Amino acid sequence: MRVKADESGYELVSSVARPTFFGFNLSADGTELIHTLGSDDYVADEYTTWTVSDGVSFSVVNNNLVVNL
Repeated sequence: MRVKADESGYELVSSVARPTFFGFNLSADGTELIHTLGSDDYVADEYTTWTVSDGVSFSVVNNNLVVNL
């Protein structure tokens, strides 16, 4: 929060402390894994749940995220 420029109250502002969204989705033709990250306003429902289904696992190898399909 910060004081409004005209000092009439407070307003919410984005900051570096804003949470970061991480999402995975398949391309339209299903041949490519698309990774999304950022602090914009994303709609989580637009990201399919296959990333938490059977046969998909995540790990960290040499400080990199690895997705095993």
